[in-house]
Amino acid sequence: MNTKKQSSIEESVYHSGENGRRNVLKICSVVLTFFIGIACIPPQRGISVFQNDQLYSGEQLFRQHCIVCHSFKGAGGNSAPDLTAYNSKPWLTGFIQDPNAPKYYGNTKIDKMPEFSLKKEDLSNLVEFLLAQADQDKEIDPVLKETGKTILEENECYSCHTYDGKGGSIAPTLDGFASDKWLRGIIEDPGQEEFFGRFSVMPAFKDKLSSEEIDNLVYFLQNLRKESL
Repeated sequence: MNTKKQSSIEESVYHSGENGRRNVLKICSVVLTFFIGIACIPPQRGISVFQNDQLYSGEQLFRQHCIVCHSFKGAGGNSAPDLTAYNSKPWLTGFIQDPNAPKYYGNTKIDKMPEFSLKKEDLSNLVEFLLAQADQDKEIDPVLKETGKTILEENECYSCHTYDGKGGSIAPTLDGFASDKWLRGIIEDPGQEEFFGRFSVMPAFKDKLSSEEIDNLVYFLQNLRKESL
């Protein structure tokens, strides 16, 4: 091999090695900067990111205060309704068909609601009508509203439930059903006449949780419903 060619090869190897070393140094610098950045974040700030998330906070509150009675995704108590997919279409459909099943109110003192063998179309319309109350910023479709009221009338739901100023007061009101305001009312004081009244054994949380905590718990429960839309 001539001297010129050998020199060229050696130079190429040298530059290749230098480039490799520079790349390694760049990678090390990036990694070091990353870890220094993490180390500089105050621990309390990292935790607060989760604490300030409504969904995370709501689930933690649920697991702290509710799961002893209510089951959720296969865990928890069974002395109150299973809140997995709470107030979603499948949850409500099953509830109307068999309200006294263990999944719903079968293990509670609130076990007086009869089973309803509605036609498939009526059942679907009733569920749609009830869930239409959830968005209080949106006007309910007039046809759906009249259909829902007719189904309530034909199945004697007004004997126990109130809706639009009509009906009984021994079962939860259907006005604003599943809305933020409705859920908040139940959490704050389920023993109110417009909810479960004298049949309620659920504790009132109006003096146990802050307004913000109740908001977060409502947000969590509403997310369970919306996840199943």
